[in-house]
Amino acid sequence: MSEKHPIITITSSSGAGAWQAVAIEDSPGGVAAARAAHLPVIVTTSGYFRTAAIEGATAIGTGLHQRCGWRPALSGGAHDDGPVRLRDIEGWMAQMDSVSRCA
Repeated sequence: MSEKHPIITITSSSGAGAWQAVAIEDSPGGVAAARAAHLPVIVTTSGYFRTAAIEGATAIGTGLHQRCGWRPALSGGAHDDGPVRLRDIEGWMAQMDSVSRCA
């Protein structure tokens, strides 16, 4: 019996469609799993995978704790330097441009 990946199992059992959810990952394997489940992916770079190639992400940044340093850039400029917010994620989802980082 073949097992489904947990991401596919969760989205299937919850009734959420791929565009009603977003994966937040820090590794190439996590990004690949989310993309296999047809989920948009936001990537926070971690120390373990800082130089890894990441393909097909909706957004890539250093962490959800800060709004600066993201691709695509977040609106609000330097005066809005708090954490990434739900409206930021919704904005990325509305854009749905794929960004990549090459190793």
